[in-house]
Amino acid sequence: MAVPPRFFGSTWQLHLWATAVLLWDIVDYCLFAWWYLDAKPGRNEAAEFEEDFLVAKVCCGVLWVGPCLPIAALVLSRKQYSFLQAMYDALELYLVYYTDQQYDFKAASAIATSANYWSSIVDGVIFKGPSFFVHLVCEHEDDDEFGGRLLDEESPPQ
Repeated sequence: MAVPPRFFGSTWQLHLWATAVLLWDIVDYCLFAWWYLDAKPGRNEAAEFEEDFLVAKVCCGVLWVGPCLPIAALVLSRKQYSFLQAMYDALELYLVYYTDQQYDFKAASAIATSANYWSSIVDGVIFKGPSFFVHLVCEHEDDDEFGGRLLDEESPPQ
């Protein structure tokens, strides 16, 4: 039975890269928390926003789950963690975009909104990269089960 590679890898370069990924996820979470705490609905939109309980509950859920994601790196493979983080980032982006469009949040907090968009772009392009999306969409190995070979290229093929 093959043991999946650890999240932090076996060399110092892999340790450094995994640490950078986790630190960026913390920065991304902090930017979302800043946006959530700083943003306010635009003119004549506050009443509608107060009645939208779904958005408030999902935002609170994202804020509660966010700090736990780096801890998940201790038990998940790199591919599993990247997939989980990609879903979390997509939910963050959707919430920021939806509230900006629906309740005109960007008028009150343009810097926080812009920072959220840029942090997600950096996360998707640099830290997850095109290889993550190629592996996710194009490669379906039956024996992989998200075995963690995404970022750890030093792992021997099975």
